Amino acid sequence: MKKNKKFYLLYIFIVILLIDGNVFSQDNSERIVRLEVKVEEGFKAVNQRIDMGFNAINQRIDDFREDMQRQISDLKTFIMWGFGIVFTFILFLIGFVFWDRRNFIKSFISKLKQALTDIKEIKKEQKRFKDALIIQAEKDPMWIPFASSLGMKLEAI
Repeated sequence: MKKNKKFYLLYIFIVILLIDGNVFSQDNSERIVRLEVKVEEGFKAVNQRIDMGFNAINQRIDDFREDMQRQISDLKTFIMWGFGIVFTFILFLIGFVFWDRRNFIKSFISKLKQALTDIKEIKKEQKRFKDALIIQAEKDPMWIPFASSLGMKLEAI
């Protein structure tokens, strides 16, 4: 009988659990529905926050890109100005060299003309000296060896 009592008690307990389980499962299903709604709302909130985070990150990336483009543009402008100044200086230097060469050539030509006039004067003086030496050698034959040493061919008269 004790076994039967145990069996009946077990049977009653199972029946209570089943009855109570059905009620519990209906409560659970309502709770699960409410939990599902809360979870969906939570997912929506999380998705919204994630989207806001992505939007903030995208905005920062766009700002960074714009800043980099501005810096690159500023750098290009700086480099262009630098090259412009360097090329201007180079052209100025080339112009100065040509101007200086032109002045050098003018001064060289004027000095050359002066040297040519000096050479003409020296040749005139040489001719006068030679003529004077010839006249002196004609008067005094002692001057003939001196004239010969200078490269003049004088004969004794």
